[in-house]
Amino acid sequence: MNKIKAKITSIKTKDSINLVKLESNNITLSLLTLDLPNNIKENSEVIALFKESEVAISKSENDISISNRIQGEIIEINNGEIVTMIKIKTLMGNIDSMITTDSTFRLNLKVNDEVFALIKSNEMSMELK
Repeated sequence: MNKIKAKITSIKTKDSINLVKLESNNITLSLLTLDLPNNIKENSEVIALFKESEVAISKSENDISISNRIQGEIIEINNGEIVTMIKIKTLMGNIDSMITTDSTFRLNLKVNDEVFALIKSNEMSMELK
């Protein structure tokens, strides 16, 4: 599980859907949630949580609908028979990604490659710090 320390900068609510904007080291993240506890407010210090399996990787950030695009450098690749674990160094801290080994080879991913970690806003959650 990836855990990123962040601060809530805004909360927009429409019907039962909440769009929460978080900031971590000058990087803005978006989080969609149906359930927002009463103690979660703007300026709250939180931990953003997302599974390794929810982190896609791209060598380019062009033409994609995913709003959370975190630039970083691959610092570790552990290829398995089916899945590969990739560690990405970002300004927010390290992010782990689990993608198929086929995708790792198709993208020709290597240590020191500059990539973007992509996380859909509905695949994130948070907890108070």
